[in-house]
Amino acid sequence: PLPATPLRRSEKKRPPRPSALIGKIAYGEHQDWMTDPGDLDGLLGWMNPKLNLNYGSRTVTINDSRLRTIPILYMTGHNHFQVERDWPVLMRRYLEDGGAMIAEACCGWPPFSESFQRIYPAIFPDKPLRRLPMDHPVYQCYHAIEQVAMMENDENQIQAPELYGTEIGCRTALLFSKADLSCGWDHHTHPEGKRYMPDDAMKLGMNMLVYMLVCRQYAEDYAAQDRVVNEDGDLLVGHLIHNGDWNPNPYAVGKLLSEFAAQCGSSLRIQSKPIRPAPDELKQFPLIYIIGHHAFDFSDAARSALADYLRGGGLLLANNCCGREEFDQSFRREAAKILPEASLAPIALNEPLFQVPFPMDRVSYVMDRFAPSRPPMEGVAWGNGYGVLYFKHGVENGWAGLEYPFGASLIREDSMKLGVNALVFAMTH
Repeated sequence: PLPATPLRRSEKKRPPRPSALIGKIAYGEHQDWMTDPGDLDGLLGWMNPKLNLNYGSRTVTINDSRLRTIPILYMTGHNHFQVERDWPVLMRRYLEDGGAMIAEACCGWPPFSESFQRIYPAIFPDKPLRRLPMDHPVYQCYHAIEQVAMMENDENQIQAPELYGTEIGCRTALLFSKADLSCGWDHHTHPEGKRYMPDDAMKLGMNMLVYMLVCRQYAEDYAAQDRVVNEDGDLLVGHLIHNGDWNPNPYAVGKLLSEFAAQCGSSLRIQSKPIRPAPDELKQFPLIYIIGHHAFDFSDAARSALADYLRGGGLLLANNCCGREEFDQSFRREAAKILPEASLAPIALNEPLFQVPFPMDRVSYVMDRFAPSRPPMEGVAWGNGYGVLYFKHGVENGWAGLEYPFGASLIREDSMKLGVNALVFAMTH
């Protein structure tokens, strides 16, 4: 409508502005965050045609009202920095609401890394920054990356990539690099510092964005899931605390317990309670369970307490969330130390565990690359039953009604059936 000035027929219309995929965080009193002005344009310009996308970027602050509309935040710089007092709280809220973040030290300068690692505990006081294992999907989700070309102080080298991350649920919500990526995205190098060479910086950056895009639906569903809080129960189930990520989803087991009560028509109230592997705590529980992704270990005192508990008739239910190799190796090692006289072995399909209340001989996976197979359960035989039941592949996401798009996780229906069968087995044996 007038008084807008109409376009002449010969005048080209401007193309619509691309949706913002990444927000570059402006922080501090100086523009150290703008050391490579073309970094995101270079990365997105390289990625968009390959994936037939049209994403862009914009500059934001942590209290920007548009923040929730931007899937990924990006933070870079050279120097030491400080942030406002509420910055860590706002960042945690953004990540827990489904957002993702990439932080990198431009030119690999230690001052930026030191400052970021100093403020990090204020963002996640309960989650350490962990180096990502080489089987992490961020190294495989588009380009297969095992070795990268790097330059450190004008010396070229080939080595494994080094990224650090923080998980919310099963997804890695924050990725941190101590080595430079942004100069490579901006198509240049120089001898100072430590950096990924441009070709590998592009591949790694693209993998990071692809991983975060693919996880977006899981992130939103995780943030919006029903918070099942167990009330005081007639029967207590112990949730083992260990030095790995012992509680990826605080609500998953509560949902399984609710499903168990509904399927069995029971008015029994079951409460899950976090416990440490100590004799005075273990003796309260007929059933305990352990969950995680990462490597962990127990002290000699904890192993002794768990051995006494299992030999006395207790049952341990274990779940390798997402089927991670780290957790699998740790659990097998610890189980062998706790019960050296027994060992984990596949459970026969004619066992009651796979018959009541749901007959099960095949299960399906979230990811198509895992073919339907027999239930991935192993056990430690003990007396007339089992002392340990181990879900080798992930069932916790299914209990929570979530689908993590990476890893070996069972679909929700099969996860629930196996979980209910395991609880029925525990209560009757």
